[in-house]
Amino acid sequence: MKPSEHKTVQARILAYAQEVGWSLVSREEAEQRRGFDPVVPPADRARNRSLFFDDLLYAKVRQFNPRYAEAEGALLGQFRHLHTDIYGNRKFVEHLRNRGKFVDHEERRERDLLLIDYDYPANNVYEVTEEWAFHNGHYGTREDIVFLINGIPVLMIECKNANKDEAIALGVDQIRRYHRETPELFVSQQLFTATDAIGFSYGVSWNTVRRNIFNWKDEELNKYILRQHQTGAVEATVNRALDPVRKRGLVWHTQGSGKTFTMIKAAEQLFRAPEADKPTIL
Repeated sequence: MKPSEHKTVQARILAYAQEVGWSLVSREEAEQRRGFDPVVPPADRARNRSLFFDDLLYAKVRQFNPRYAEAEGALLGQFRHLHTDIYGNRKFVEHLRNRGKFVDHEERRERDLLLIDYDYPANNVYEVTEEWAFHNGHYGTREDIVFLINGIPVLMIECKNANKDEAIALGVDQIRRYHRETPELFVSQQLFTATDAIGFSYGVSWNTVRRNIFNWKDEELNKYILRQHQTGAVEATVNRALDPVRKRGLVWHTQGSGKTFTMIKAAEQLFRAPEADKPTIL
């Protein structure tokens, strides 16, 4: 009898996640927290259910934003109206970076909406669950493993049995199907992975082109997450170019590193600067 995918891959990942501090939420509990109705036939329980742990997310929003006074479902309604594509995903990244906004009615001004406490990570709730089902009314999918921070799903893992030929390729193809059929899943989920317990491939949501999917190698010190993703390089380039003291600089890129994207964005910022502040760029 061949070992099952769940036993050899999925269960091991869940066990490791618990060892490093993630709390395991059973499938049954996760579905209850997402509003599944146990009376409804199993095939329909996931239809248009929440993609968050609503109660936890709202509790953390109130904890991190004492002046937030909107109704419990207001933020979730806002998230549900984001485009179910890379643009909605990019908008959600801003929320994950605590750059979303809410209105402080008492002081009549906008404030940053904090969803994750980066200064004190222990204030966040880290959870992992399995068999994350969703149905958008047209298609239904079920992700093998999902990691959540403060009730927000941010990473999914597709597990495949190593006995299958081209197991990871099959996993990536399945993730591509998820993008096509249930794009709602990838508004908040920022990373995807596919593994057969031997190999481990990963990439960023809405970028499943093969050249942008990377193999995890334990002996390497550097792991790469691109695009959204290159904003750090852009910001560093712009800040260096606009430095009021230093007037010369060199931007160095290896082949294929996205230099065109980076330099275009840097140039856009640079040419908006006052004439006196523009440095000489080599």
